[in-house]
Amino acid sequence: MKPIIHYCSVVLMAVLLIACSKATQDNFDKVEADMSREEVHSILGPPDEVNSTSFGKVSFTSETWKGRKHTISIQYANDKVKMRNISVNEKEAP
Repeated sequence: MKPIIHYCSVVLMAVLLIACSKATQDNFDKVEADMSREEVHSILGPPDEVNSTSFGKVSFTSETWKGRKHTISIQYANDKVKMRNISVNEKEAP
């Protein structure tokens, strides 16, 4: 019986996290050029994916937030927003 309860609680938490995603058009609109990563994280929460690289003294980071309806991508140079993109997720096939 305990494994079933554990499984159900994990599924419920996953559903709640997806339903409460901060990857929305309203939050995307709050992100502005030259914001710090900390400022973006205060709006969108922790990202789902992070990729980083650096060349000399310049670091580049790309972060992605995946919500039920939208996916948001933010690109940084030296931890400041330089580019941002939002896309509408396609509906699942029947």
